[in-house]
Amino acid sequence: MATLTIRNVPLEVHDGLRRRAAQNRRSLEAEVRAVIAEAVKPAAASPASAIRLRGSLPKASGGDRAYLVERRVQGALEQHALSREEAAGLLEALDAGEPADAVLQRLDALLA
Repeated sequence: MATLTIRNVPLEVHDGLRRRAAQNRRSLEAEVRAVIAEAVKPAAASPASAIRLRGSLPKASGGDRAYLVERRVQGALEQHALSREEAAGLLEALDAGEPADAVLQRLDALLA
């Protein structure tokens, strides 16, 4: 295996990684490896890619409100506040006709 040294990591990034490691019951080093491994997975199968593709398609049923929920899901995913599975579940609920406000409540609960 290769060795990687990262210098000048902002304190808030280090603290966030440390908290995330504790939540996942991993060492900081193991958490960083997991984050890096997740970041280099092929993007074609990710919900973020699906959301970006949706920008070029007609809005989901539910109109502007559903579109705003999709954008919030995308933002949370890009900030690593949601897992890919959580984001996919929320988007599938929108596609299945669940009201945008209900999906938004679920999103807020996941982010709390």
